[in-house]
Amino acid sequence: MGSWWRTELNPQGLSQGDVIGLLISGSAVAPMRALRSRLLPKGKSGWEEVTGWSPGNNDVGYYLAAGKMLPCLVVSHSCDLEKPKNTARVLIAPMRPLAAFSPEERELVLQRSRANLVPLSEIPGWEDGCADLRCISYVDRWFVDASERVVSMTEEATKIFQAQLVHFFTRILVPADQFNKAT
Repeated sequence: MGSWWRTELNPQGLSQGDVIGLLISGSAVAPMRALRSRLLPKGKSGWEEVTGWSPGNNDVGYYLAAGKMLPCLVVSHSCDLEKPKNTARVLIAPMRPLAAFSPEERELVLQRSRANLVPLSEIPGWEDGCADLRCISYVDRWFVDASERVVSMTEEATKIFQAQLVHFFTRILVPADQFNKAT
């Protein structure tokens, strides 16, 4: 296979396999700590911890979370991303550098022997890394649209990525050359 990366961003817009420069990736702290907005002295607003879940408008509640700003790989399928007004959320997988792994583990990632880790090498101007599918989460679309799209995958690389997604979620091995783009 040639390069995983297009020479230019996918002209059709945000797509599965795009690398986004920095997005927030995290989760609720344990134990869960519910919050609510309140007016503070001098007209400022802030947050206070409350006992129990207390959703407000649209049954949305607030809670304390912890996370990092990381480069991320777009997991949502391109068909779902074509109409920004219909896609309020985007699935992402945070990335980390391959240098963070031991040489043995790094080799397993590069050989695709770890279903949860998608190797991402030769991104122009970036160090080699991987996306961790165990940490897939969603972010609101406006976060993605406000961030830098770094690079887009080629069609062939997208098929390999999709085959790895099937393998990760089902443990069924699907050869990338047999993976139908229409799925």
